[in-house]
Amino acid sequence: MEIGLAMSACLRTQLKVAGTLFAILAAHPAVAQTSLSQSNGCLDHPSIECGPDINVIDGDTFEVEGQIIRLWGIDAPELDQHCRAFSEPVPAGELAAELLESLVYSLSHCEPMGDQPEDRTIARCHQTDGDDLGGEMVAAGYAWDWPEVSGGAYADRAAEAVAGGLGLTTIECQM
Repeated sequence: MEIGLAMSACLRTQLKVAGTLFAILAAHPAVAQTSLSQSNGCLDHPSIECGPDINVIDGDTFEVEGQIIRLWGIDAPELDQHCRAFSEPVPAGELAAELLESLVYSLSHCEPMGDQPEDRTIARCHQTDGDDLGGEMVAAGYAWDWPEVSGGAYADRAAEAVAGGLGLTTIECQM
């Protein structure tokens, strides 16, 4: 009886993960169709150079005309990072990067935040509809709130993603 219950729970979890991936792909068809670089509009913040090409580096970093932008307040898996679901590797970094790529398609502007390292700009970036890219990544379950940086700005969205079993929240994955 215990084995049957465990298998049922395992099957339910597998179905939940599959459903989450399907929901992400349905909501963001570009995720299923894009490569890791894409052309789109220009950033309109005067301190960030604008250009037509945006290259996604990983789930929290992208490049615009040679300038690297790191999303403020979140952390996402590195591009080559794999997490585990049912003892099987999941390309978490690739999935996070693909989702970010589908979101930067409607990038409007970025606001540099705090002290800046020399090699990149730490910024809070927004889509044309005003949505915060970092918040969208966390809400989808493909990035984590980084409270030491964000002050918990995305904690509610992270809790909602966990409660909904979205993205990487249902598998073994570490920040």
